[in-house]
Amino acid sequence: MNRRQFLASASAMALLPAPGSASPAPQTLKAEEIIQQILPEGEGTTAMLGFNGSMPGPEIRLKRGARASIEVENALQEGTAVHWHGIRLENRMDGVPVLTQDLINPGDSKTYSFVPPDAGTYWYHSHYISQEQVARGLMGPLIVEDDAPLDLDHDITVILSDWIIDEDGSLVDEFTDMHSVAHAGYMGNFARGFLSRSDVQQGDRIRLRLINAATNRIFP
Repeated sequence: MNRRQFLASASAMALLPAPGSASPAPQTLKAEEIIQQILPEGEGTTAMLGFNGSMPGPEIRLKRGARASIEVENALQEGTAVHWHGIRLENRMDGVPVLTQDLINPGDSKTYSFVPPDAGTYWYHSHYISQEQVARGLMGPLIVEDDAPLDLDHDITVILSDWIIDEDGSLVDEFTDMHSVAHAGYMGNFARGFLSRSDVQQGDRIRLRLINAATNRIFP
């Protein structure tokens, strides 16, 4: 990482898509090709994958102990599946092709239905050729809310990741080398964080939820 890239990654933050309200009502995630401004404004855009037109995908909020129903539509040119990272659920809903489900082929959809037993901060992501699909952007935050709300002014989610990006914004297609396959991803040259909101005041009481979606990088 050169100095320009380091300075950019140290300061680059953006807002997450607006979260949905915590509800047992069915929700939809559409996996599709997108164009995203990953580099700072004024620099090149990046062709990626995302959910519902953005990367990361929308923040999903669920009620602990209430059944969730999430339909995943595949608008990609290849198969995919979604894994609900960290949540204790039925094996058949875990989102791992071949092992727990059939692949969601292009044009098809699958409804995931499960009851999250634990409140906490989680995330969802592709679990098919994940060293490539997650690196391209198929990820998003998932929050299971506490039974009783905490005494807070703001509940803020931050999801962090990194990518190998050329100066023109192009995503470098280095997904199949031995290191990337073994680690289900790569070490990027540009990092960025996405926040669910940023309009806070000094003295506010904040719950800060941090998700490291990078497969190799440790964020100090």
